[in-house]
Amino acid sequence: MKNKITIVMPFKNTQKYIKTCIESILIQSHRNFELLAVDDHSSDDSYKIISEFAKLDPRIKVFKNPSKGILPGLDYVYSQKSGSYITRMDSDDIMPQNKLTELKNILDSSKVPTVATGLVQYFCDENKIGLGFVRYQNWLNEISKKSSHYQDIYTECPVASPCWMMYSKDYDSIGAYQIKTYPEDYDLFYRWYQAKFEIKASQKILHLWRDHQTRASRNDPNYLDQCFFTIKIKYFKKFHYKRERPLVVWGAGPKGKKLIKELQKQNLQPQWICENPKKVGQTIYDIQLKDINFILSLTKPIILLAVSQKNSLNLMYKQLENFHLKANEDFFNFVI
Repeated sequence: MKNKITIVMPFKNTQKYIKTCIESILIQSHRNFELLAVDDHSSDDSYKIISEFAKLDPRIKVFKNPSKGILPGLDYVYSQKSGSYITRMDSDDIMPQNKLTELKNILDSSKVPTVATGLVQYFCDENKIGLGFVRYQNWLNEISKKSSHYQDIYTECPVASPCWMMYSKDYDSIGAYQIKTYPEDYDLFYRWYQAKFEIKASQKILHLWRDHQTRASRNDPNYLDQCFFTIKIKYFKKFHYKRERPLVVWGAGPKGKKLIKELQKQNLQPQWICENPKKVGQTIYDIQLKDINFILSLTKPIILLAVSQKNSLNLMYKQLENFHLKANEDFFNFVI
């Protein structure tokens, strides 16, 4: 078990990519690993392909998901682990050769509970990479370069789901994959935050992330809502919401409206502001929209920003700072 890394990898209908993925794992510079792959009811030859690899290499073990979905699959396969380190891989992606070594070295040099991660790079064999994925890649890498993973925790998940490693004992201490919440990587991140784990990033590209039309994030209904407001608000209520402070949403576009509806669904009653004079004064979802100067009439408001254009966001930050409000204390960005 010492120095062994457990790689957990769910897969479903990735026969086109899984061979390349496994080959990238087999050439890792760190040789002491086990690959625990769990099939979530594939209808193609994915299971057959990886089973052939398993016949040739005892480090590869293949399981059938006894339930349905990524979460129960991850939970089940993790219970079969024997490694003292844990990491995750996606079956359509590629590992650079030194990925496991780099992540393990970060953990071995740390004296406190730590999550190791690194830079990521999207690629696509078929079409141009989606702009949303490019934006997310650049945002993730900027965070890793600045070591600011805990700065904007409601913008998006600040650690790529297939690019992290932990000691198994630390992973167990926060409940491992015994969760019921999608997206599971974001839920895991919030548990790292709550447990005050350090997040340390290699400045090397450690994961090649494939974008294609059939990937889970494009098709699985659990990931289609890219705003992920349900989980963000759940943890916002836990970490930063104060009942005695007025709650305000800034932004009345599609994302702002979606955020308002989710807040109401979770029994919160926000005020609503925007800069569009055509919308100020309108009543939407039983809330009258007000202009931004309304903030000045409130005592210690908490403001959730729901505008994704970077130029607009920068201006919003400056305006709120002029109102003597502090980022990630008095106002939080909720969209990327």
